Amino acid sequence: MADEEEFVKLLLTGQPEPPKYFAMMKKVNKIGPAYVNEEEVPALSTRDHFAYIQDGIIVMDHERTIVEMNPAAKRLTGWQLGEKVPYCSFCQQRKVKEGEERCYLIATEEVPYFVSEMPTDHGQWIDVEMSTELILEQDKAKYYLLVLRDQTAKKKEEEARRSKWMVKKLTEAKEQEHKRLAQELHDGVGQSLYSISIALDNIIQRVQDEKLHIYVKEVREELGRVMEDVKL
Repeated sequence: MADEEEFVKLLLTGQPEPPKYFAMMKKVNKIGPAYVNEEEVPALSTRDHFAYIQDGIIVMDHERTIVEMNPAAKRLTGWQLGEKVPYCSFCQQRKVKEGEERCYLIATEEVPYFVSEMPTDHGQWIDVEMSTELILEQDKAKYYLLVLRDQTAKKKEEEARRSKWMVKKLTEAKEQEHKRLAQELHDGVGQSLYSISIALDNIIQRVQDEKLHIYVKEVREELGRVMEDVKL
């Protein structure tokens, strides 16, 4: 026992003091971490959840007056509480019968959502995917939940994809045109070279002068190499 104590003492001599959190780690490893009491965790209210949603959320009455909206809806549209929700471009232009609801989503329950342009207080029209749902009927009043999802980024991505596709098709068309012109040039040159080769063959057969015969033959051989280069 004494030898063991001496050994431990010798081993620890000159060693720095261990960090204070080592003691806490030892305790945690032995008994486990402390759990937070559920009662101590603050519960998020409905309004808190409402504020964190990234889509624009608006509660409006049957006269389209805004009675509640989340920050995302304010940023997206610039509308304020008490203002009336304007109709989208589609609903503004669509033909309605007398007494018929102009809002297409409210009038047609079969359509869960659709994409249209919505005017904003920023002086712009934005592409949004929208949906509505009747959430409360009280006396003669009706309250609707209007959800707006900004489609601007998606539209830009689609435009970029379409532009990239058009550039690709234009490049392919140019390449095809270059190939066609090259083939036409190749065919035209080939016909000319072939005609010249036939003419030289005829000349070689008729030339009596030996030097001229050798010269024409060399020209014919050079022409043959040219024809081979252009793969005729």
